[in-house]
Amino acid sequence: MSEVKHDFFCSDQLNLHFCLSGNNETPVIFLHGASSLHLTWSSTIQQLDKHYACYSPDLRGHGFSDYSLDSHYSIDVFAQDLAVFIANVVGKPAFVVAHSLGSLIALHCAANNPELIISLCLEDPPIFDICGEDPGALQSRAVFAEYIDLISQHKAKQWSIAKTNQLLAEMSSPEKIDSRMRYIYASGLFFVDPGFLLQLSEGMPFDYKAI
Repeated sequence: MSEVKHDFFCSDQLNLHFCLSGNNETPVIFLHGASSLHLTWSSTIQQLDKHYACYSPDLRGHGFSDYSLDSHYSIDVFAQDLAVFIANVVGKPAFVVAHSLGSLIALHCAANNPELIISLCLEDPPIFDICGEDPGALQSRAVFAEYIDLISQHKAKQWSIAKTNQLLAEMSSPEKIDSRMRYIYASGLFFVDPGFLLQLSEGMPFDYKAI
């Protein structure tokens, strides 16, 4: 595995975090889902960074990236951040691999900025309307709503990367963390803006017909 470099870029007056691993000229961007952070793709990147320049950004409101100033989140603004990232940081068209919410962001960005993206690989893209009454939508909103109060009690934004790694390591020690908290650590919800989760629990529309 290559050395992992941490850095930030600016989009919409926010400082957004990303990791870069590998020195190959071919860029691949890995986008995480709604309840995750850049670490989601770590094991995958370990297998690929000998062959590609692997970028793994934290979406706004996630991981070590700034929260939206007005607590407003949408597929639109996430996609704009991605476009800024590719244009200003990567500096050339890139392959994009994305999970869940990241898939919707990648689709939106590719539809509006086809010159920035070579191809998409979408893993588990949502196939239901998060605002609708589909059982999948209802279940997803209920899960996110359940954790809002608990996550709000913590200030993950003040933690260093070393502290994050420590907490992730503790996941393997059941006696240290109860099952509910282990789930939060594992899924990355602990590192997500509660304002984003609240908005997601109320529904975040995405128009598939628009793409």
